[in-house]
Amino acid sequence: MRRERRHPVEKTVIDVSQFNGAPAWSVAARHVDGAILRIGFRGYATGALQKDARFAENLAAVQRAGIPYGAYFVTQAITPDEARAEADWAARALCGAVMDFPLYLDSEYGAAAHDGRADTLGMAARTRCAAAFLERLDALGVRGGVYASDSWFSAQLDRAGLAGTSLWVARYSAQKPVTPGYDAWQFTSTGTCPGVTGFVDKSYFYKMFAKTTQLSPAGQEAVGKLAALGVIRSPEYWRENGGAMRYLDVLLIAAAGAIKKSGAAAPSVAAAVEKLAAAGVVNTPAYWLANANALRYLPELLMLLGGAV
Repeated sequence: MRRERRHPVEKTVIDVSQFNGAPAWSVAARHVDGAILRIGFRGYATGALQKDARFAENLAAVQRAGIPYGAYFVTQAITPDEARAEADWAARALCGAVMDFPLYLDSEYGAAAHDGRADTLGMAARTRCAAAFLERLDALGVRGGVYASDSWFSAQLDRAGLAGTSLWVARYSAQKPVTPGYDAWQFTSTGTCPGVTGFVDKSYFYKMFAKTTQLSPAGQEAVGKLAALGVIRSPEYWRENGGAMRYLDVLLIAAAGAIKKSGAAAPSVAAAVEKLAAAGVVNTPAYWLANANALRYLPELLMLLGGAV
């Protein structure tokens, strides 16, 4: 039985990775308000970027189950450039998913012996890396945040350099975190949840995150280029509404890179999608055919892009 809520907004959220196996999300959906999925990590020894082995399956499953979701990426960046590369990688791995919770940067020791490649960074350097990750996500139109323990936020990160970002704080205690201004409290690593085998991390989230319908800055730039070429007829509509559909941001950016001039519109959505796929602008034509009517003017946009590619 859940305890009585003492906050106007208090959502019970679990976070999972490949180490939680294959949750029965249809069962878990009746017992949680959300899920944060590990999207991937940078290796603490090699520095290689790797996807969580169950991220794709978990993402599809929570979407089917209607569970609000977010994601987290475990960093081992040692420079701002590496942090920006982590943000680029994580955003691509989302494949355009519009999440309910932020994409959190997980900042902690990478190895038990504290000898991971980023484990000896000083506070200033670590904060610069976190800020670079968040700034890059913002440019890509992805809401970001930072996850760390209560003590880590005090000793390893300068919160002044993270002003305005969502903070998700771990403190395994009956006492709430002392970190000021947090949006979420991970209160146990030994929680249980029907549908999830074994222990699972559990948190309380105290903030509602509104989904945006606006395109990312890169997507808006792509719309501007396509409008200047005469390909897009209603750029303001797409700037304000393009973010409401998965993958549309990616499509517009790819189209802006491939299209050099306007052309006669393709005769049908099917013909347009075929041409866009042949040009490498889309790599999932079945998705666009199945969702061509998701937005009011999307059929027209696809035919205009298909005719110009």
